[in-house]
Amino acid sequence: MCNKKICKVILAMVLVCGIACTAQAQSTADKGTSQGKATAVEQTAPKATNMASAYPLQADVLPAIPPTPKSISDTEAITKWVAAVTAYMDAAQKYIDGATDDLNHIAEQRNMAIENANKVVAEYNAFFEKHQGKQ
Repeated sequence: MCNKKICKVILAMVLVCGIACTAQAQSTADKGTSQGKATAVEQTAPKATNMASAYPLQADVLPAIPPTPKSISDTEAITKWVAAVTAYMDAAQKYIDGATDDLNHIAEQRNMAIENANKVVAEYNAFFEKHQGKQ
């Protein structure tokens, strides 16, 4: 059980780091653009999306973070807090699992698009190489 929780925490940290790296890349691209320098990030349309609607933010999906009881001797407050923490962790795990599944599906579809684009380019190049000088 402890190993599973550690894995969940590590996964959450990886997701946060990925978001932070994306934000840093966008910030770097914005700085480069303002100085008249073209960057690779700028050339890849960072604001492009295929999503029909905004992805649900964790702040909108998860319940409020349960406040810690004021006293260890208040058993009623402790019992309610433990239940609230359990409910929060269950909701967080469901969100994390869903986000992970969504990311995996997105990566799979992106990879298929890359593969198909590479096939199209290869066919395009082969066509013109085959017919080069035959006009």
